[in-house]
Order: sequence, then C-alpha cells, then structure tokens
Amino acid sequence: MTAKEGPPATGERRTFGIGIDRRQRFMQPDPIISACAVSRQQTRPLGWRGPALSTTRRLQGWLGDHPVAALRTGCLPGVIVTYPKSLDHMLAAWNEPDPALVRHHLERAAAPGVEFVDPSVATHGIDEFEANVHRVQGRLPGATYSRTSGVDSHHQLHRYSWQISRGGLVLLSGFDVTEIDEHGQVARVLGFFGPLPDVD
Repeated sequence: MTAKEGPPATGERRTFGIGIDRRQRFMQPDPIISACAVSRQQTRPLGWRGPALSTTRRLQGWLGDHPVAALRTGCLPGVIVTYPKSLDHMLAAWNEPDPALVRHHLERAAAPGVEFVDPSVATHGIDEFEANVHRVQGRLPGATYSRTSGVDSHHQLHRYSWQISRGGLVLLSGFDVTEIDEHGQVARVLGFFGPLPDVD
C-alpha cells in the first residue's frame, strides 16, 4: 500500500494554471491577498446604514511582481482610488423630503453637464436630473433610497447596488456605475434595474 501524500508544509509553493505562484497555506496567510486587504480602509459615510465601503490606498511596489493576482483582487500597484463624497450628496438628494433642498444636494454632487441614464429615463444637466428626482419621489412618496453593497472602484468609475424601499417592502433594486470627473463630481450615472439575467 502506498502512503497518501500529506498536506504540504507551511510556505510550500505550488504553481497553478494561470502561472501565479500561490502559497498552499494552513497557518500562513497569502501575502498578496493580505496586502490588498490591508490596503482597503473600511468607511461608512455619515447617515448610511449599509455595508462598509472599500477605499483602496496606494499599494506597495512589490505587488507588481504578481500582476494577475493584483487584477484578481482588484489591487494594482501605484493606483489610488478614493471614495468620492459626491456619491453621498447624490444619495442625499434622492432621500431629501423637502423638494426645495433637492437642488442643493445635486449641486454639491454633480457636474453641470451630468448625465443620468437608466431604463426609464435619460437626462442631461442638473436641471433634468433634478426634475427626474422630483418625478420619482412623486410616484413613490415616502420611499427610502439606499445602497445595499460596498462601492467597487477603479480609475474614476464606481459601481454599487441599491434599492428603493417603503414600509419594509423593496419596491425596486438594481445597480449603478457612476463616473466621477477630475473635480470629484458625478459626471455620469448608468443605472440598471433588477438582477443580471441568467445565461441563455
């Protein structure tokens, strides 16, 4: 009888098909994954009760030796992605009960030529964006708008899930991909309703 191969020793390396040398570990953490985890600072914007958000900091240069692993974890060397506060101001506009104050939030959130596109509407500029907020609020009085995920970011793009609810009932859910300009303001919002469809 041939003895079965035991577990690899701590720190032993094995090569997988993608060409990345990963550690088979039982007590020793993967240094690549750990570095990316450390690089993410968990934040919760004021007034938001959803999950913590990830803000990616600058990574150590040695991560460049593991490019595929860096892509796999969403971490790239020398890339800084900061959480844009304009996302909070935009969410505040949707939740503002006073119609006269919606504009105030949008002017803090969005660029003058902001585009907002989802399956129900396509707007250009703050005036049209504001009109759409009033329209939706009028159709769904008393509804609450919230993010239901963290914010996944790269370059100037940020994606996150959201929902509209009222009285504990979810009225609509979906996700947005939001582009932020060089001034930290929302330049474009691409919204999608519902979950992704199944593969045909």
